[in-house]
Amino acid sequence: MDISAESRPSPDEDYYLIYDHPYSFEADAWIQSGCVTDTPVCIMNAGYSSGWCEESFGVTLVASEILCRARGDDCCRFIMAPPHRIEAHIARYMRDKPHLAARIRKGGIPDFFVRKRMEEDLRQREEQYRRIFEASSDALLILDRDRLVVDVNPAACRLYGYTREEMVGLSARDIVPTDHLHLFEVCERDAAAAGRSGAETVHVRHDGSRVEVDVHVTPLSYQGAPHLLAVVRDITARRRVEEAMQAAARQWQSTFDAIEDLVILCDADHRILQANRAAREAVPGPELVGTRCFELVHGTQEPHPNCPSCTVFGRGEAVHVEMQEPNLGNRWFDVHAYPINNEAGTAVRMVHIIRDITERKRAEEELAKTLADLERFNRLAVGRELRMIELKREVNGMAGKAGLEAPYDLSFAEAGKAGGDLGRRRTRGAELPNTAQGRGGP
Repeated sequence: MDISAESRPSPDEDYYLIYDHPYSFEADAWIQSGCVTDTPVCIMNAGYSSGWCEESFGVTLVASEILCRARGDDCCRFIMAPPHRIEAHIARYMRDKPHLAARIRKGGIPDFFVRKRMEEDLRQREEQYRRIFEASSDALLILDRDRLVVDVNPAACRLYGYTREEMVGLSARDIVPTDHLHLFEVCERDAAAAGRSGAETVHVRHDGSRVEVDVHVTPLSYQGAPHLLAVVRDITARRRVEEAMQAAARQWQSTFDAIEDLVILCDADHRILQANRAAREAVPGPELVGTRCFELVHGTQEPHPNCPSCTVFGRGEAVHVEMQEPNLGNRWFDVHAYPINNEAGTAVRMVHIIRDITERKRAEEELAKTLADLERFNRLAVGRELRMIELKREVNGMAGKAGLEAPYDLSFAEAGKAGGDLGRRRTRGAELPNTAQGRGGP
């Protein structure tokens, strides 16, 4: 084999080899037979050469014969390169060798090697698909037209508890319980019509236990015949999580609805996202969720200037106010508003906790009125009592002047008066005079 100096046999995509084969048995056979050909005939030589170089350099290669002695050329000349670059190399060679261009076969890869390469590509793809099939964490089952299992992957064996040998040949009825078989039939029909179908259902393991699964079915050509590919995923763990989440949501909702105060969650546009039972029952009219809070509470088309929600979204701080709302029958409310911030610290939602304090306000007003009346009565009663004491003191004084015994015992009043004087004088910082002690009369 005579290799041209133009060759660049590098172990990569730039591999390029141009060579002459002086002893091609294929060309010799054509010449000896006297047959005439318009195309190169050294197919086997091209294959042997490219195969040997491919193994040596670790690069996918193909050789194309551009000149052939069997059709009258001076030599059997070949160009070898990666398949996707062979035609470009031949075209460039023709430009560089215009005197040979008319003789050079303007093809690329010979049909034999095209088929060979296609077969090799197909084999590689099948190997890739098989590796994917075997490595998939989802259970994969291939079923024929009679719904018999013809192939499964290891994940399917683990899911159903069979060996591969045990699963191959099983019917769909062996893994789909009777009460769920209709879902499989629906999936099968829909897959045939739409190319894909799926459902959540129940399958049966080898030991008879049931497992919740998510099944997707698609038509598949397998070994030249129509089949179905079923992709099955065990959703037991997911269902448990979903059930736990649903239970937690129900518990949270029960707790939320058990709160006697009105609790409302709003977004930054003042739209109500959620409300507890107390809020839903307290505010008549349309559905709360989706309505803007100021429309329901204040009866306005924009936020009230003194509404705590404006402060919460404006400052990002919690607010506590007591407010009277004319739109709700002039009732009084104790309102706590709390921001819910995003990661940047900006208030994006808000929680209102509202308590109707109208009765408390009325009670406070009644109590204040009662205390005022009591104070007035007390002032009148105390003034009358003091006047009676003064009159009795005058009577005792007149009896004393007449040499008679005082008819009224006013010791309690004198003691109280002395104590009151003492307290008042101590308040002023003065000393208690001796004349204020033990005074028996006026």
